[in-house]
Amino acid sequence: METAALGPTTRVMHAMEQLWAEIRRRHADVPDAILVLASGTMGTTTEIHGHFARSRWHVGEGVEPRAEFFLGAEGLRRSAAEILSTTLHEAAHGLAATRDIVDVSDGRYHNKRFAALAAELGLRAEQADRIGWSSTTALPATIEAYQEELSRLEAALTVWRHTEQEVARRAVAAPPDDPETPGEVAEPLAPPVVIAPVDGRGAHRGGPNYVAAICRCEPPRRIRAARSILELGPITCTLCTEPFIEA
Repeated sequence: METAALGPTTRVMHAMEQLWAEIRRRHADVPDAILVLASGTMGTTTEIHGHFARSRWHVGEGVEPRAEFFLGAEGLRRSAAEILSTTLHEAAHGLAATRDIVDVSDGRYHNKRFAALAAELGLRAEQADRIGWSSTTALPATIEAYQEELSRLEAALTVWRHTEQEVARRAVAAPPDDPETPGEVAEPLAPPVVIAPVDGRGAHRGGPNYVAAICRCEPPRRIRAARSILELGPITCTLCTEPFIEA
């Protein structure tokens, strides 16, 4: 396909779909997926680079729903190798879905089963604070193996979406030709962007507003909820009949 005539985001989508197809060619258990390129901040200060969710897309009558691979548009400013790391991370969740492996515990904790799947795809998985083996980086040999796809992606990476923080900073910046405030830039209106984890099922569990809560069962059952939800009133465990309290 001649990509020169395509629009900038279409070129990115085309390159990413070819990358996912090559990953599937090398690893047959990685499922087919619909690629979604959209805001990774969604109007908030939490930036999501990617997620995987099984069985999200209707693709025809009598056809099994297809998985979703979401790629955050703000993250397109990164290098092709970094985007490969994100893509393989989500593909590892895809492996888990195909093999029915629980690779994420408590909604966001990437366990050792996830680390093993990541290694199978050529990633180095390292532990991140409170979210398990979620920090993943493509190994040099992996980057070399996907060099053709990465070269195509690198050529397409000419666009990315600005975060809300960046938009706010530009909005309050003094005009460059303002004689009253030459070169002066006001403080940004938006708080810093937080790079948050996502779980393998595609539901965002990250951000500082989500907390763990436990009941009085032995062992205690655990849930995660926004602190604002917990503060609305008791959430009661139906087994011990006691409310969940922040852990």
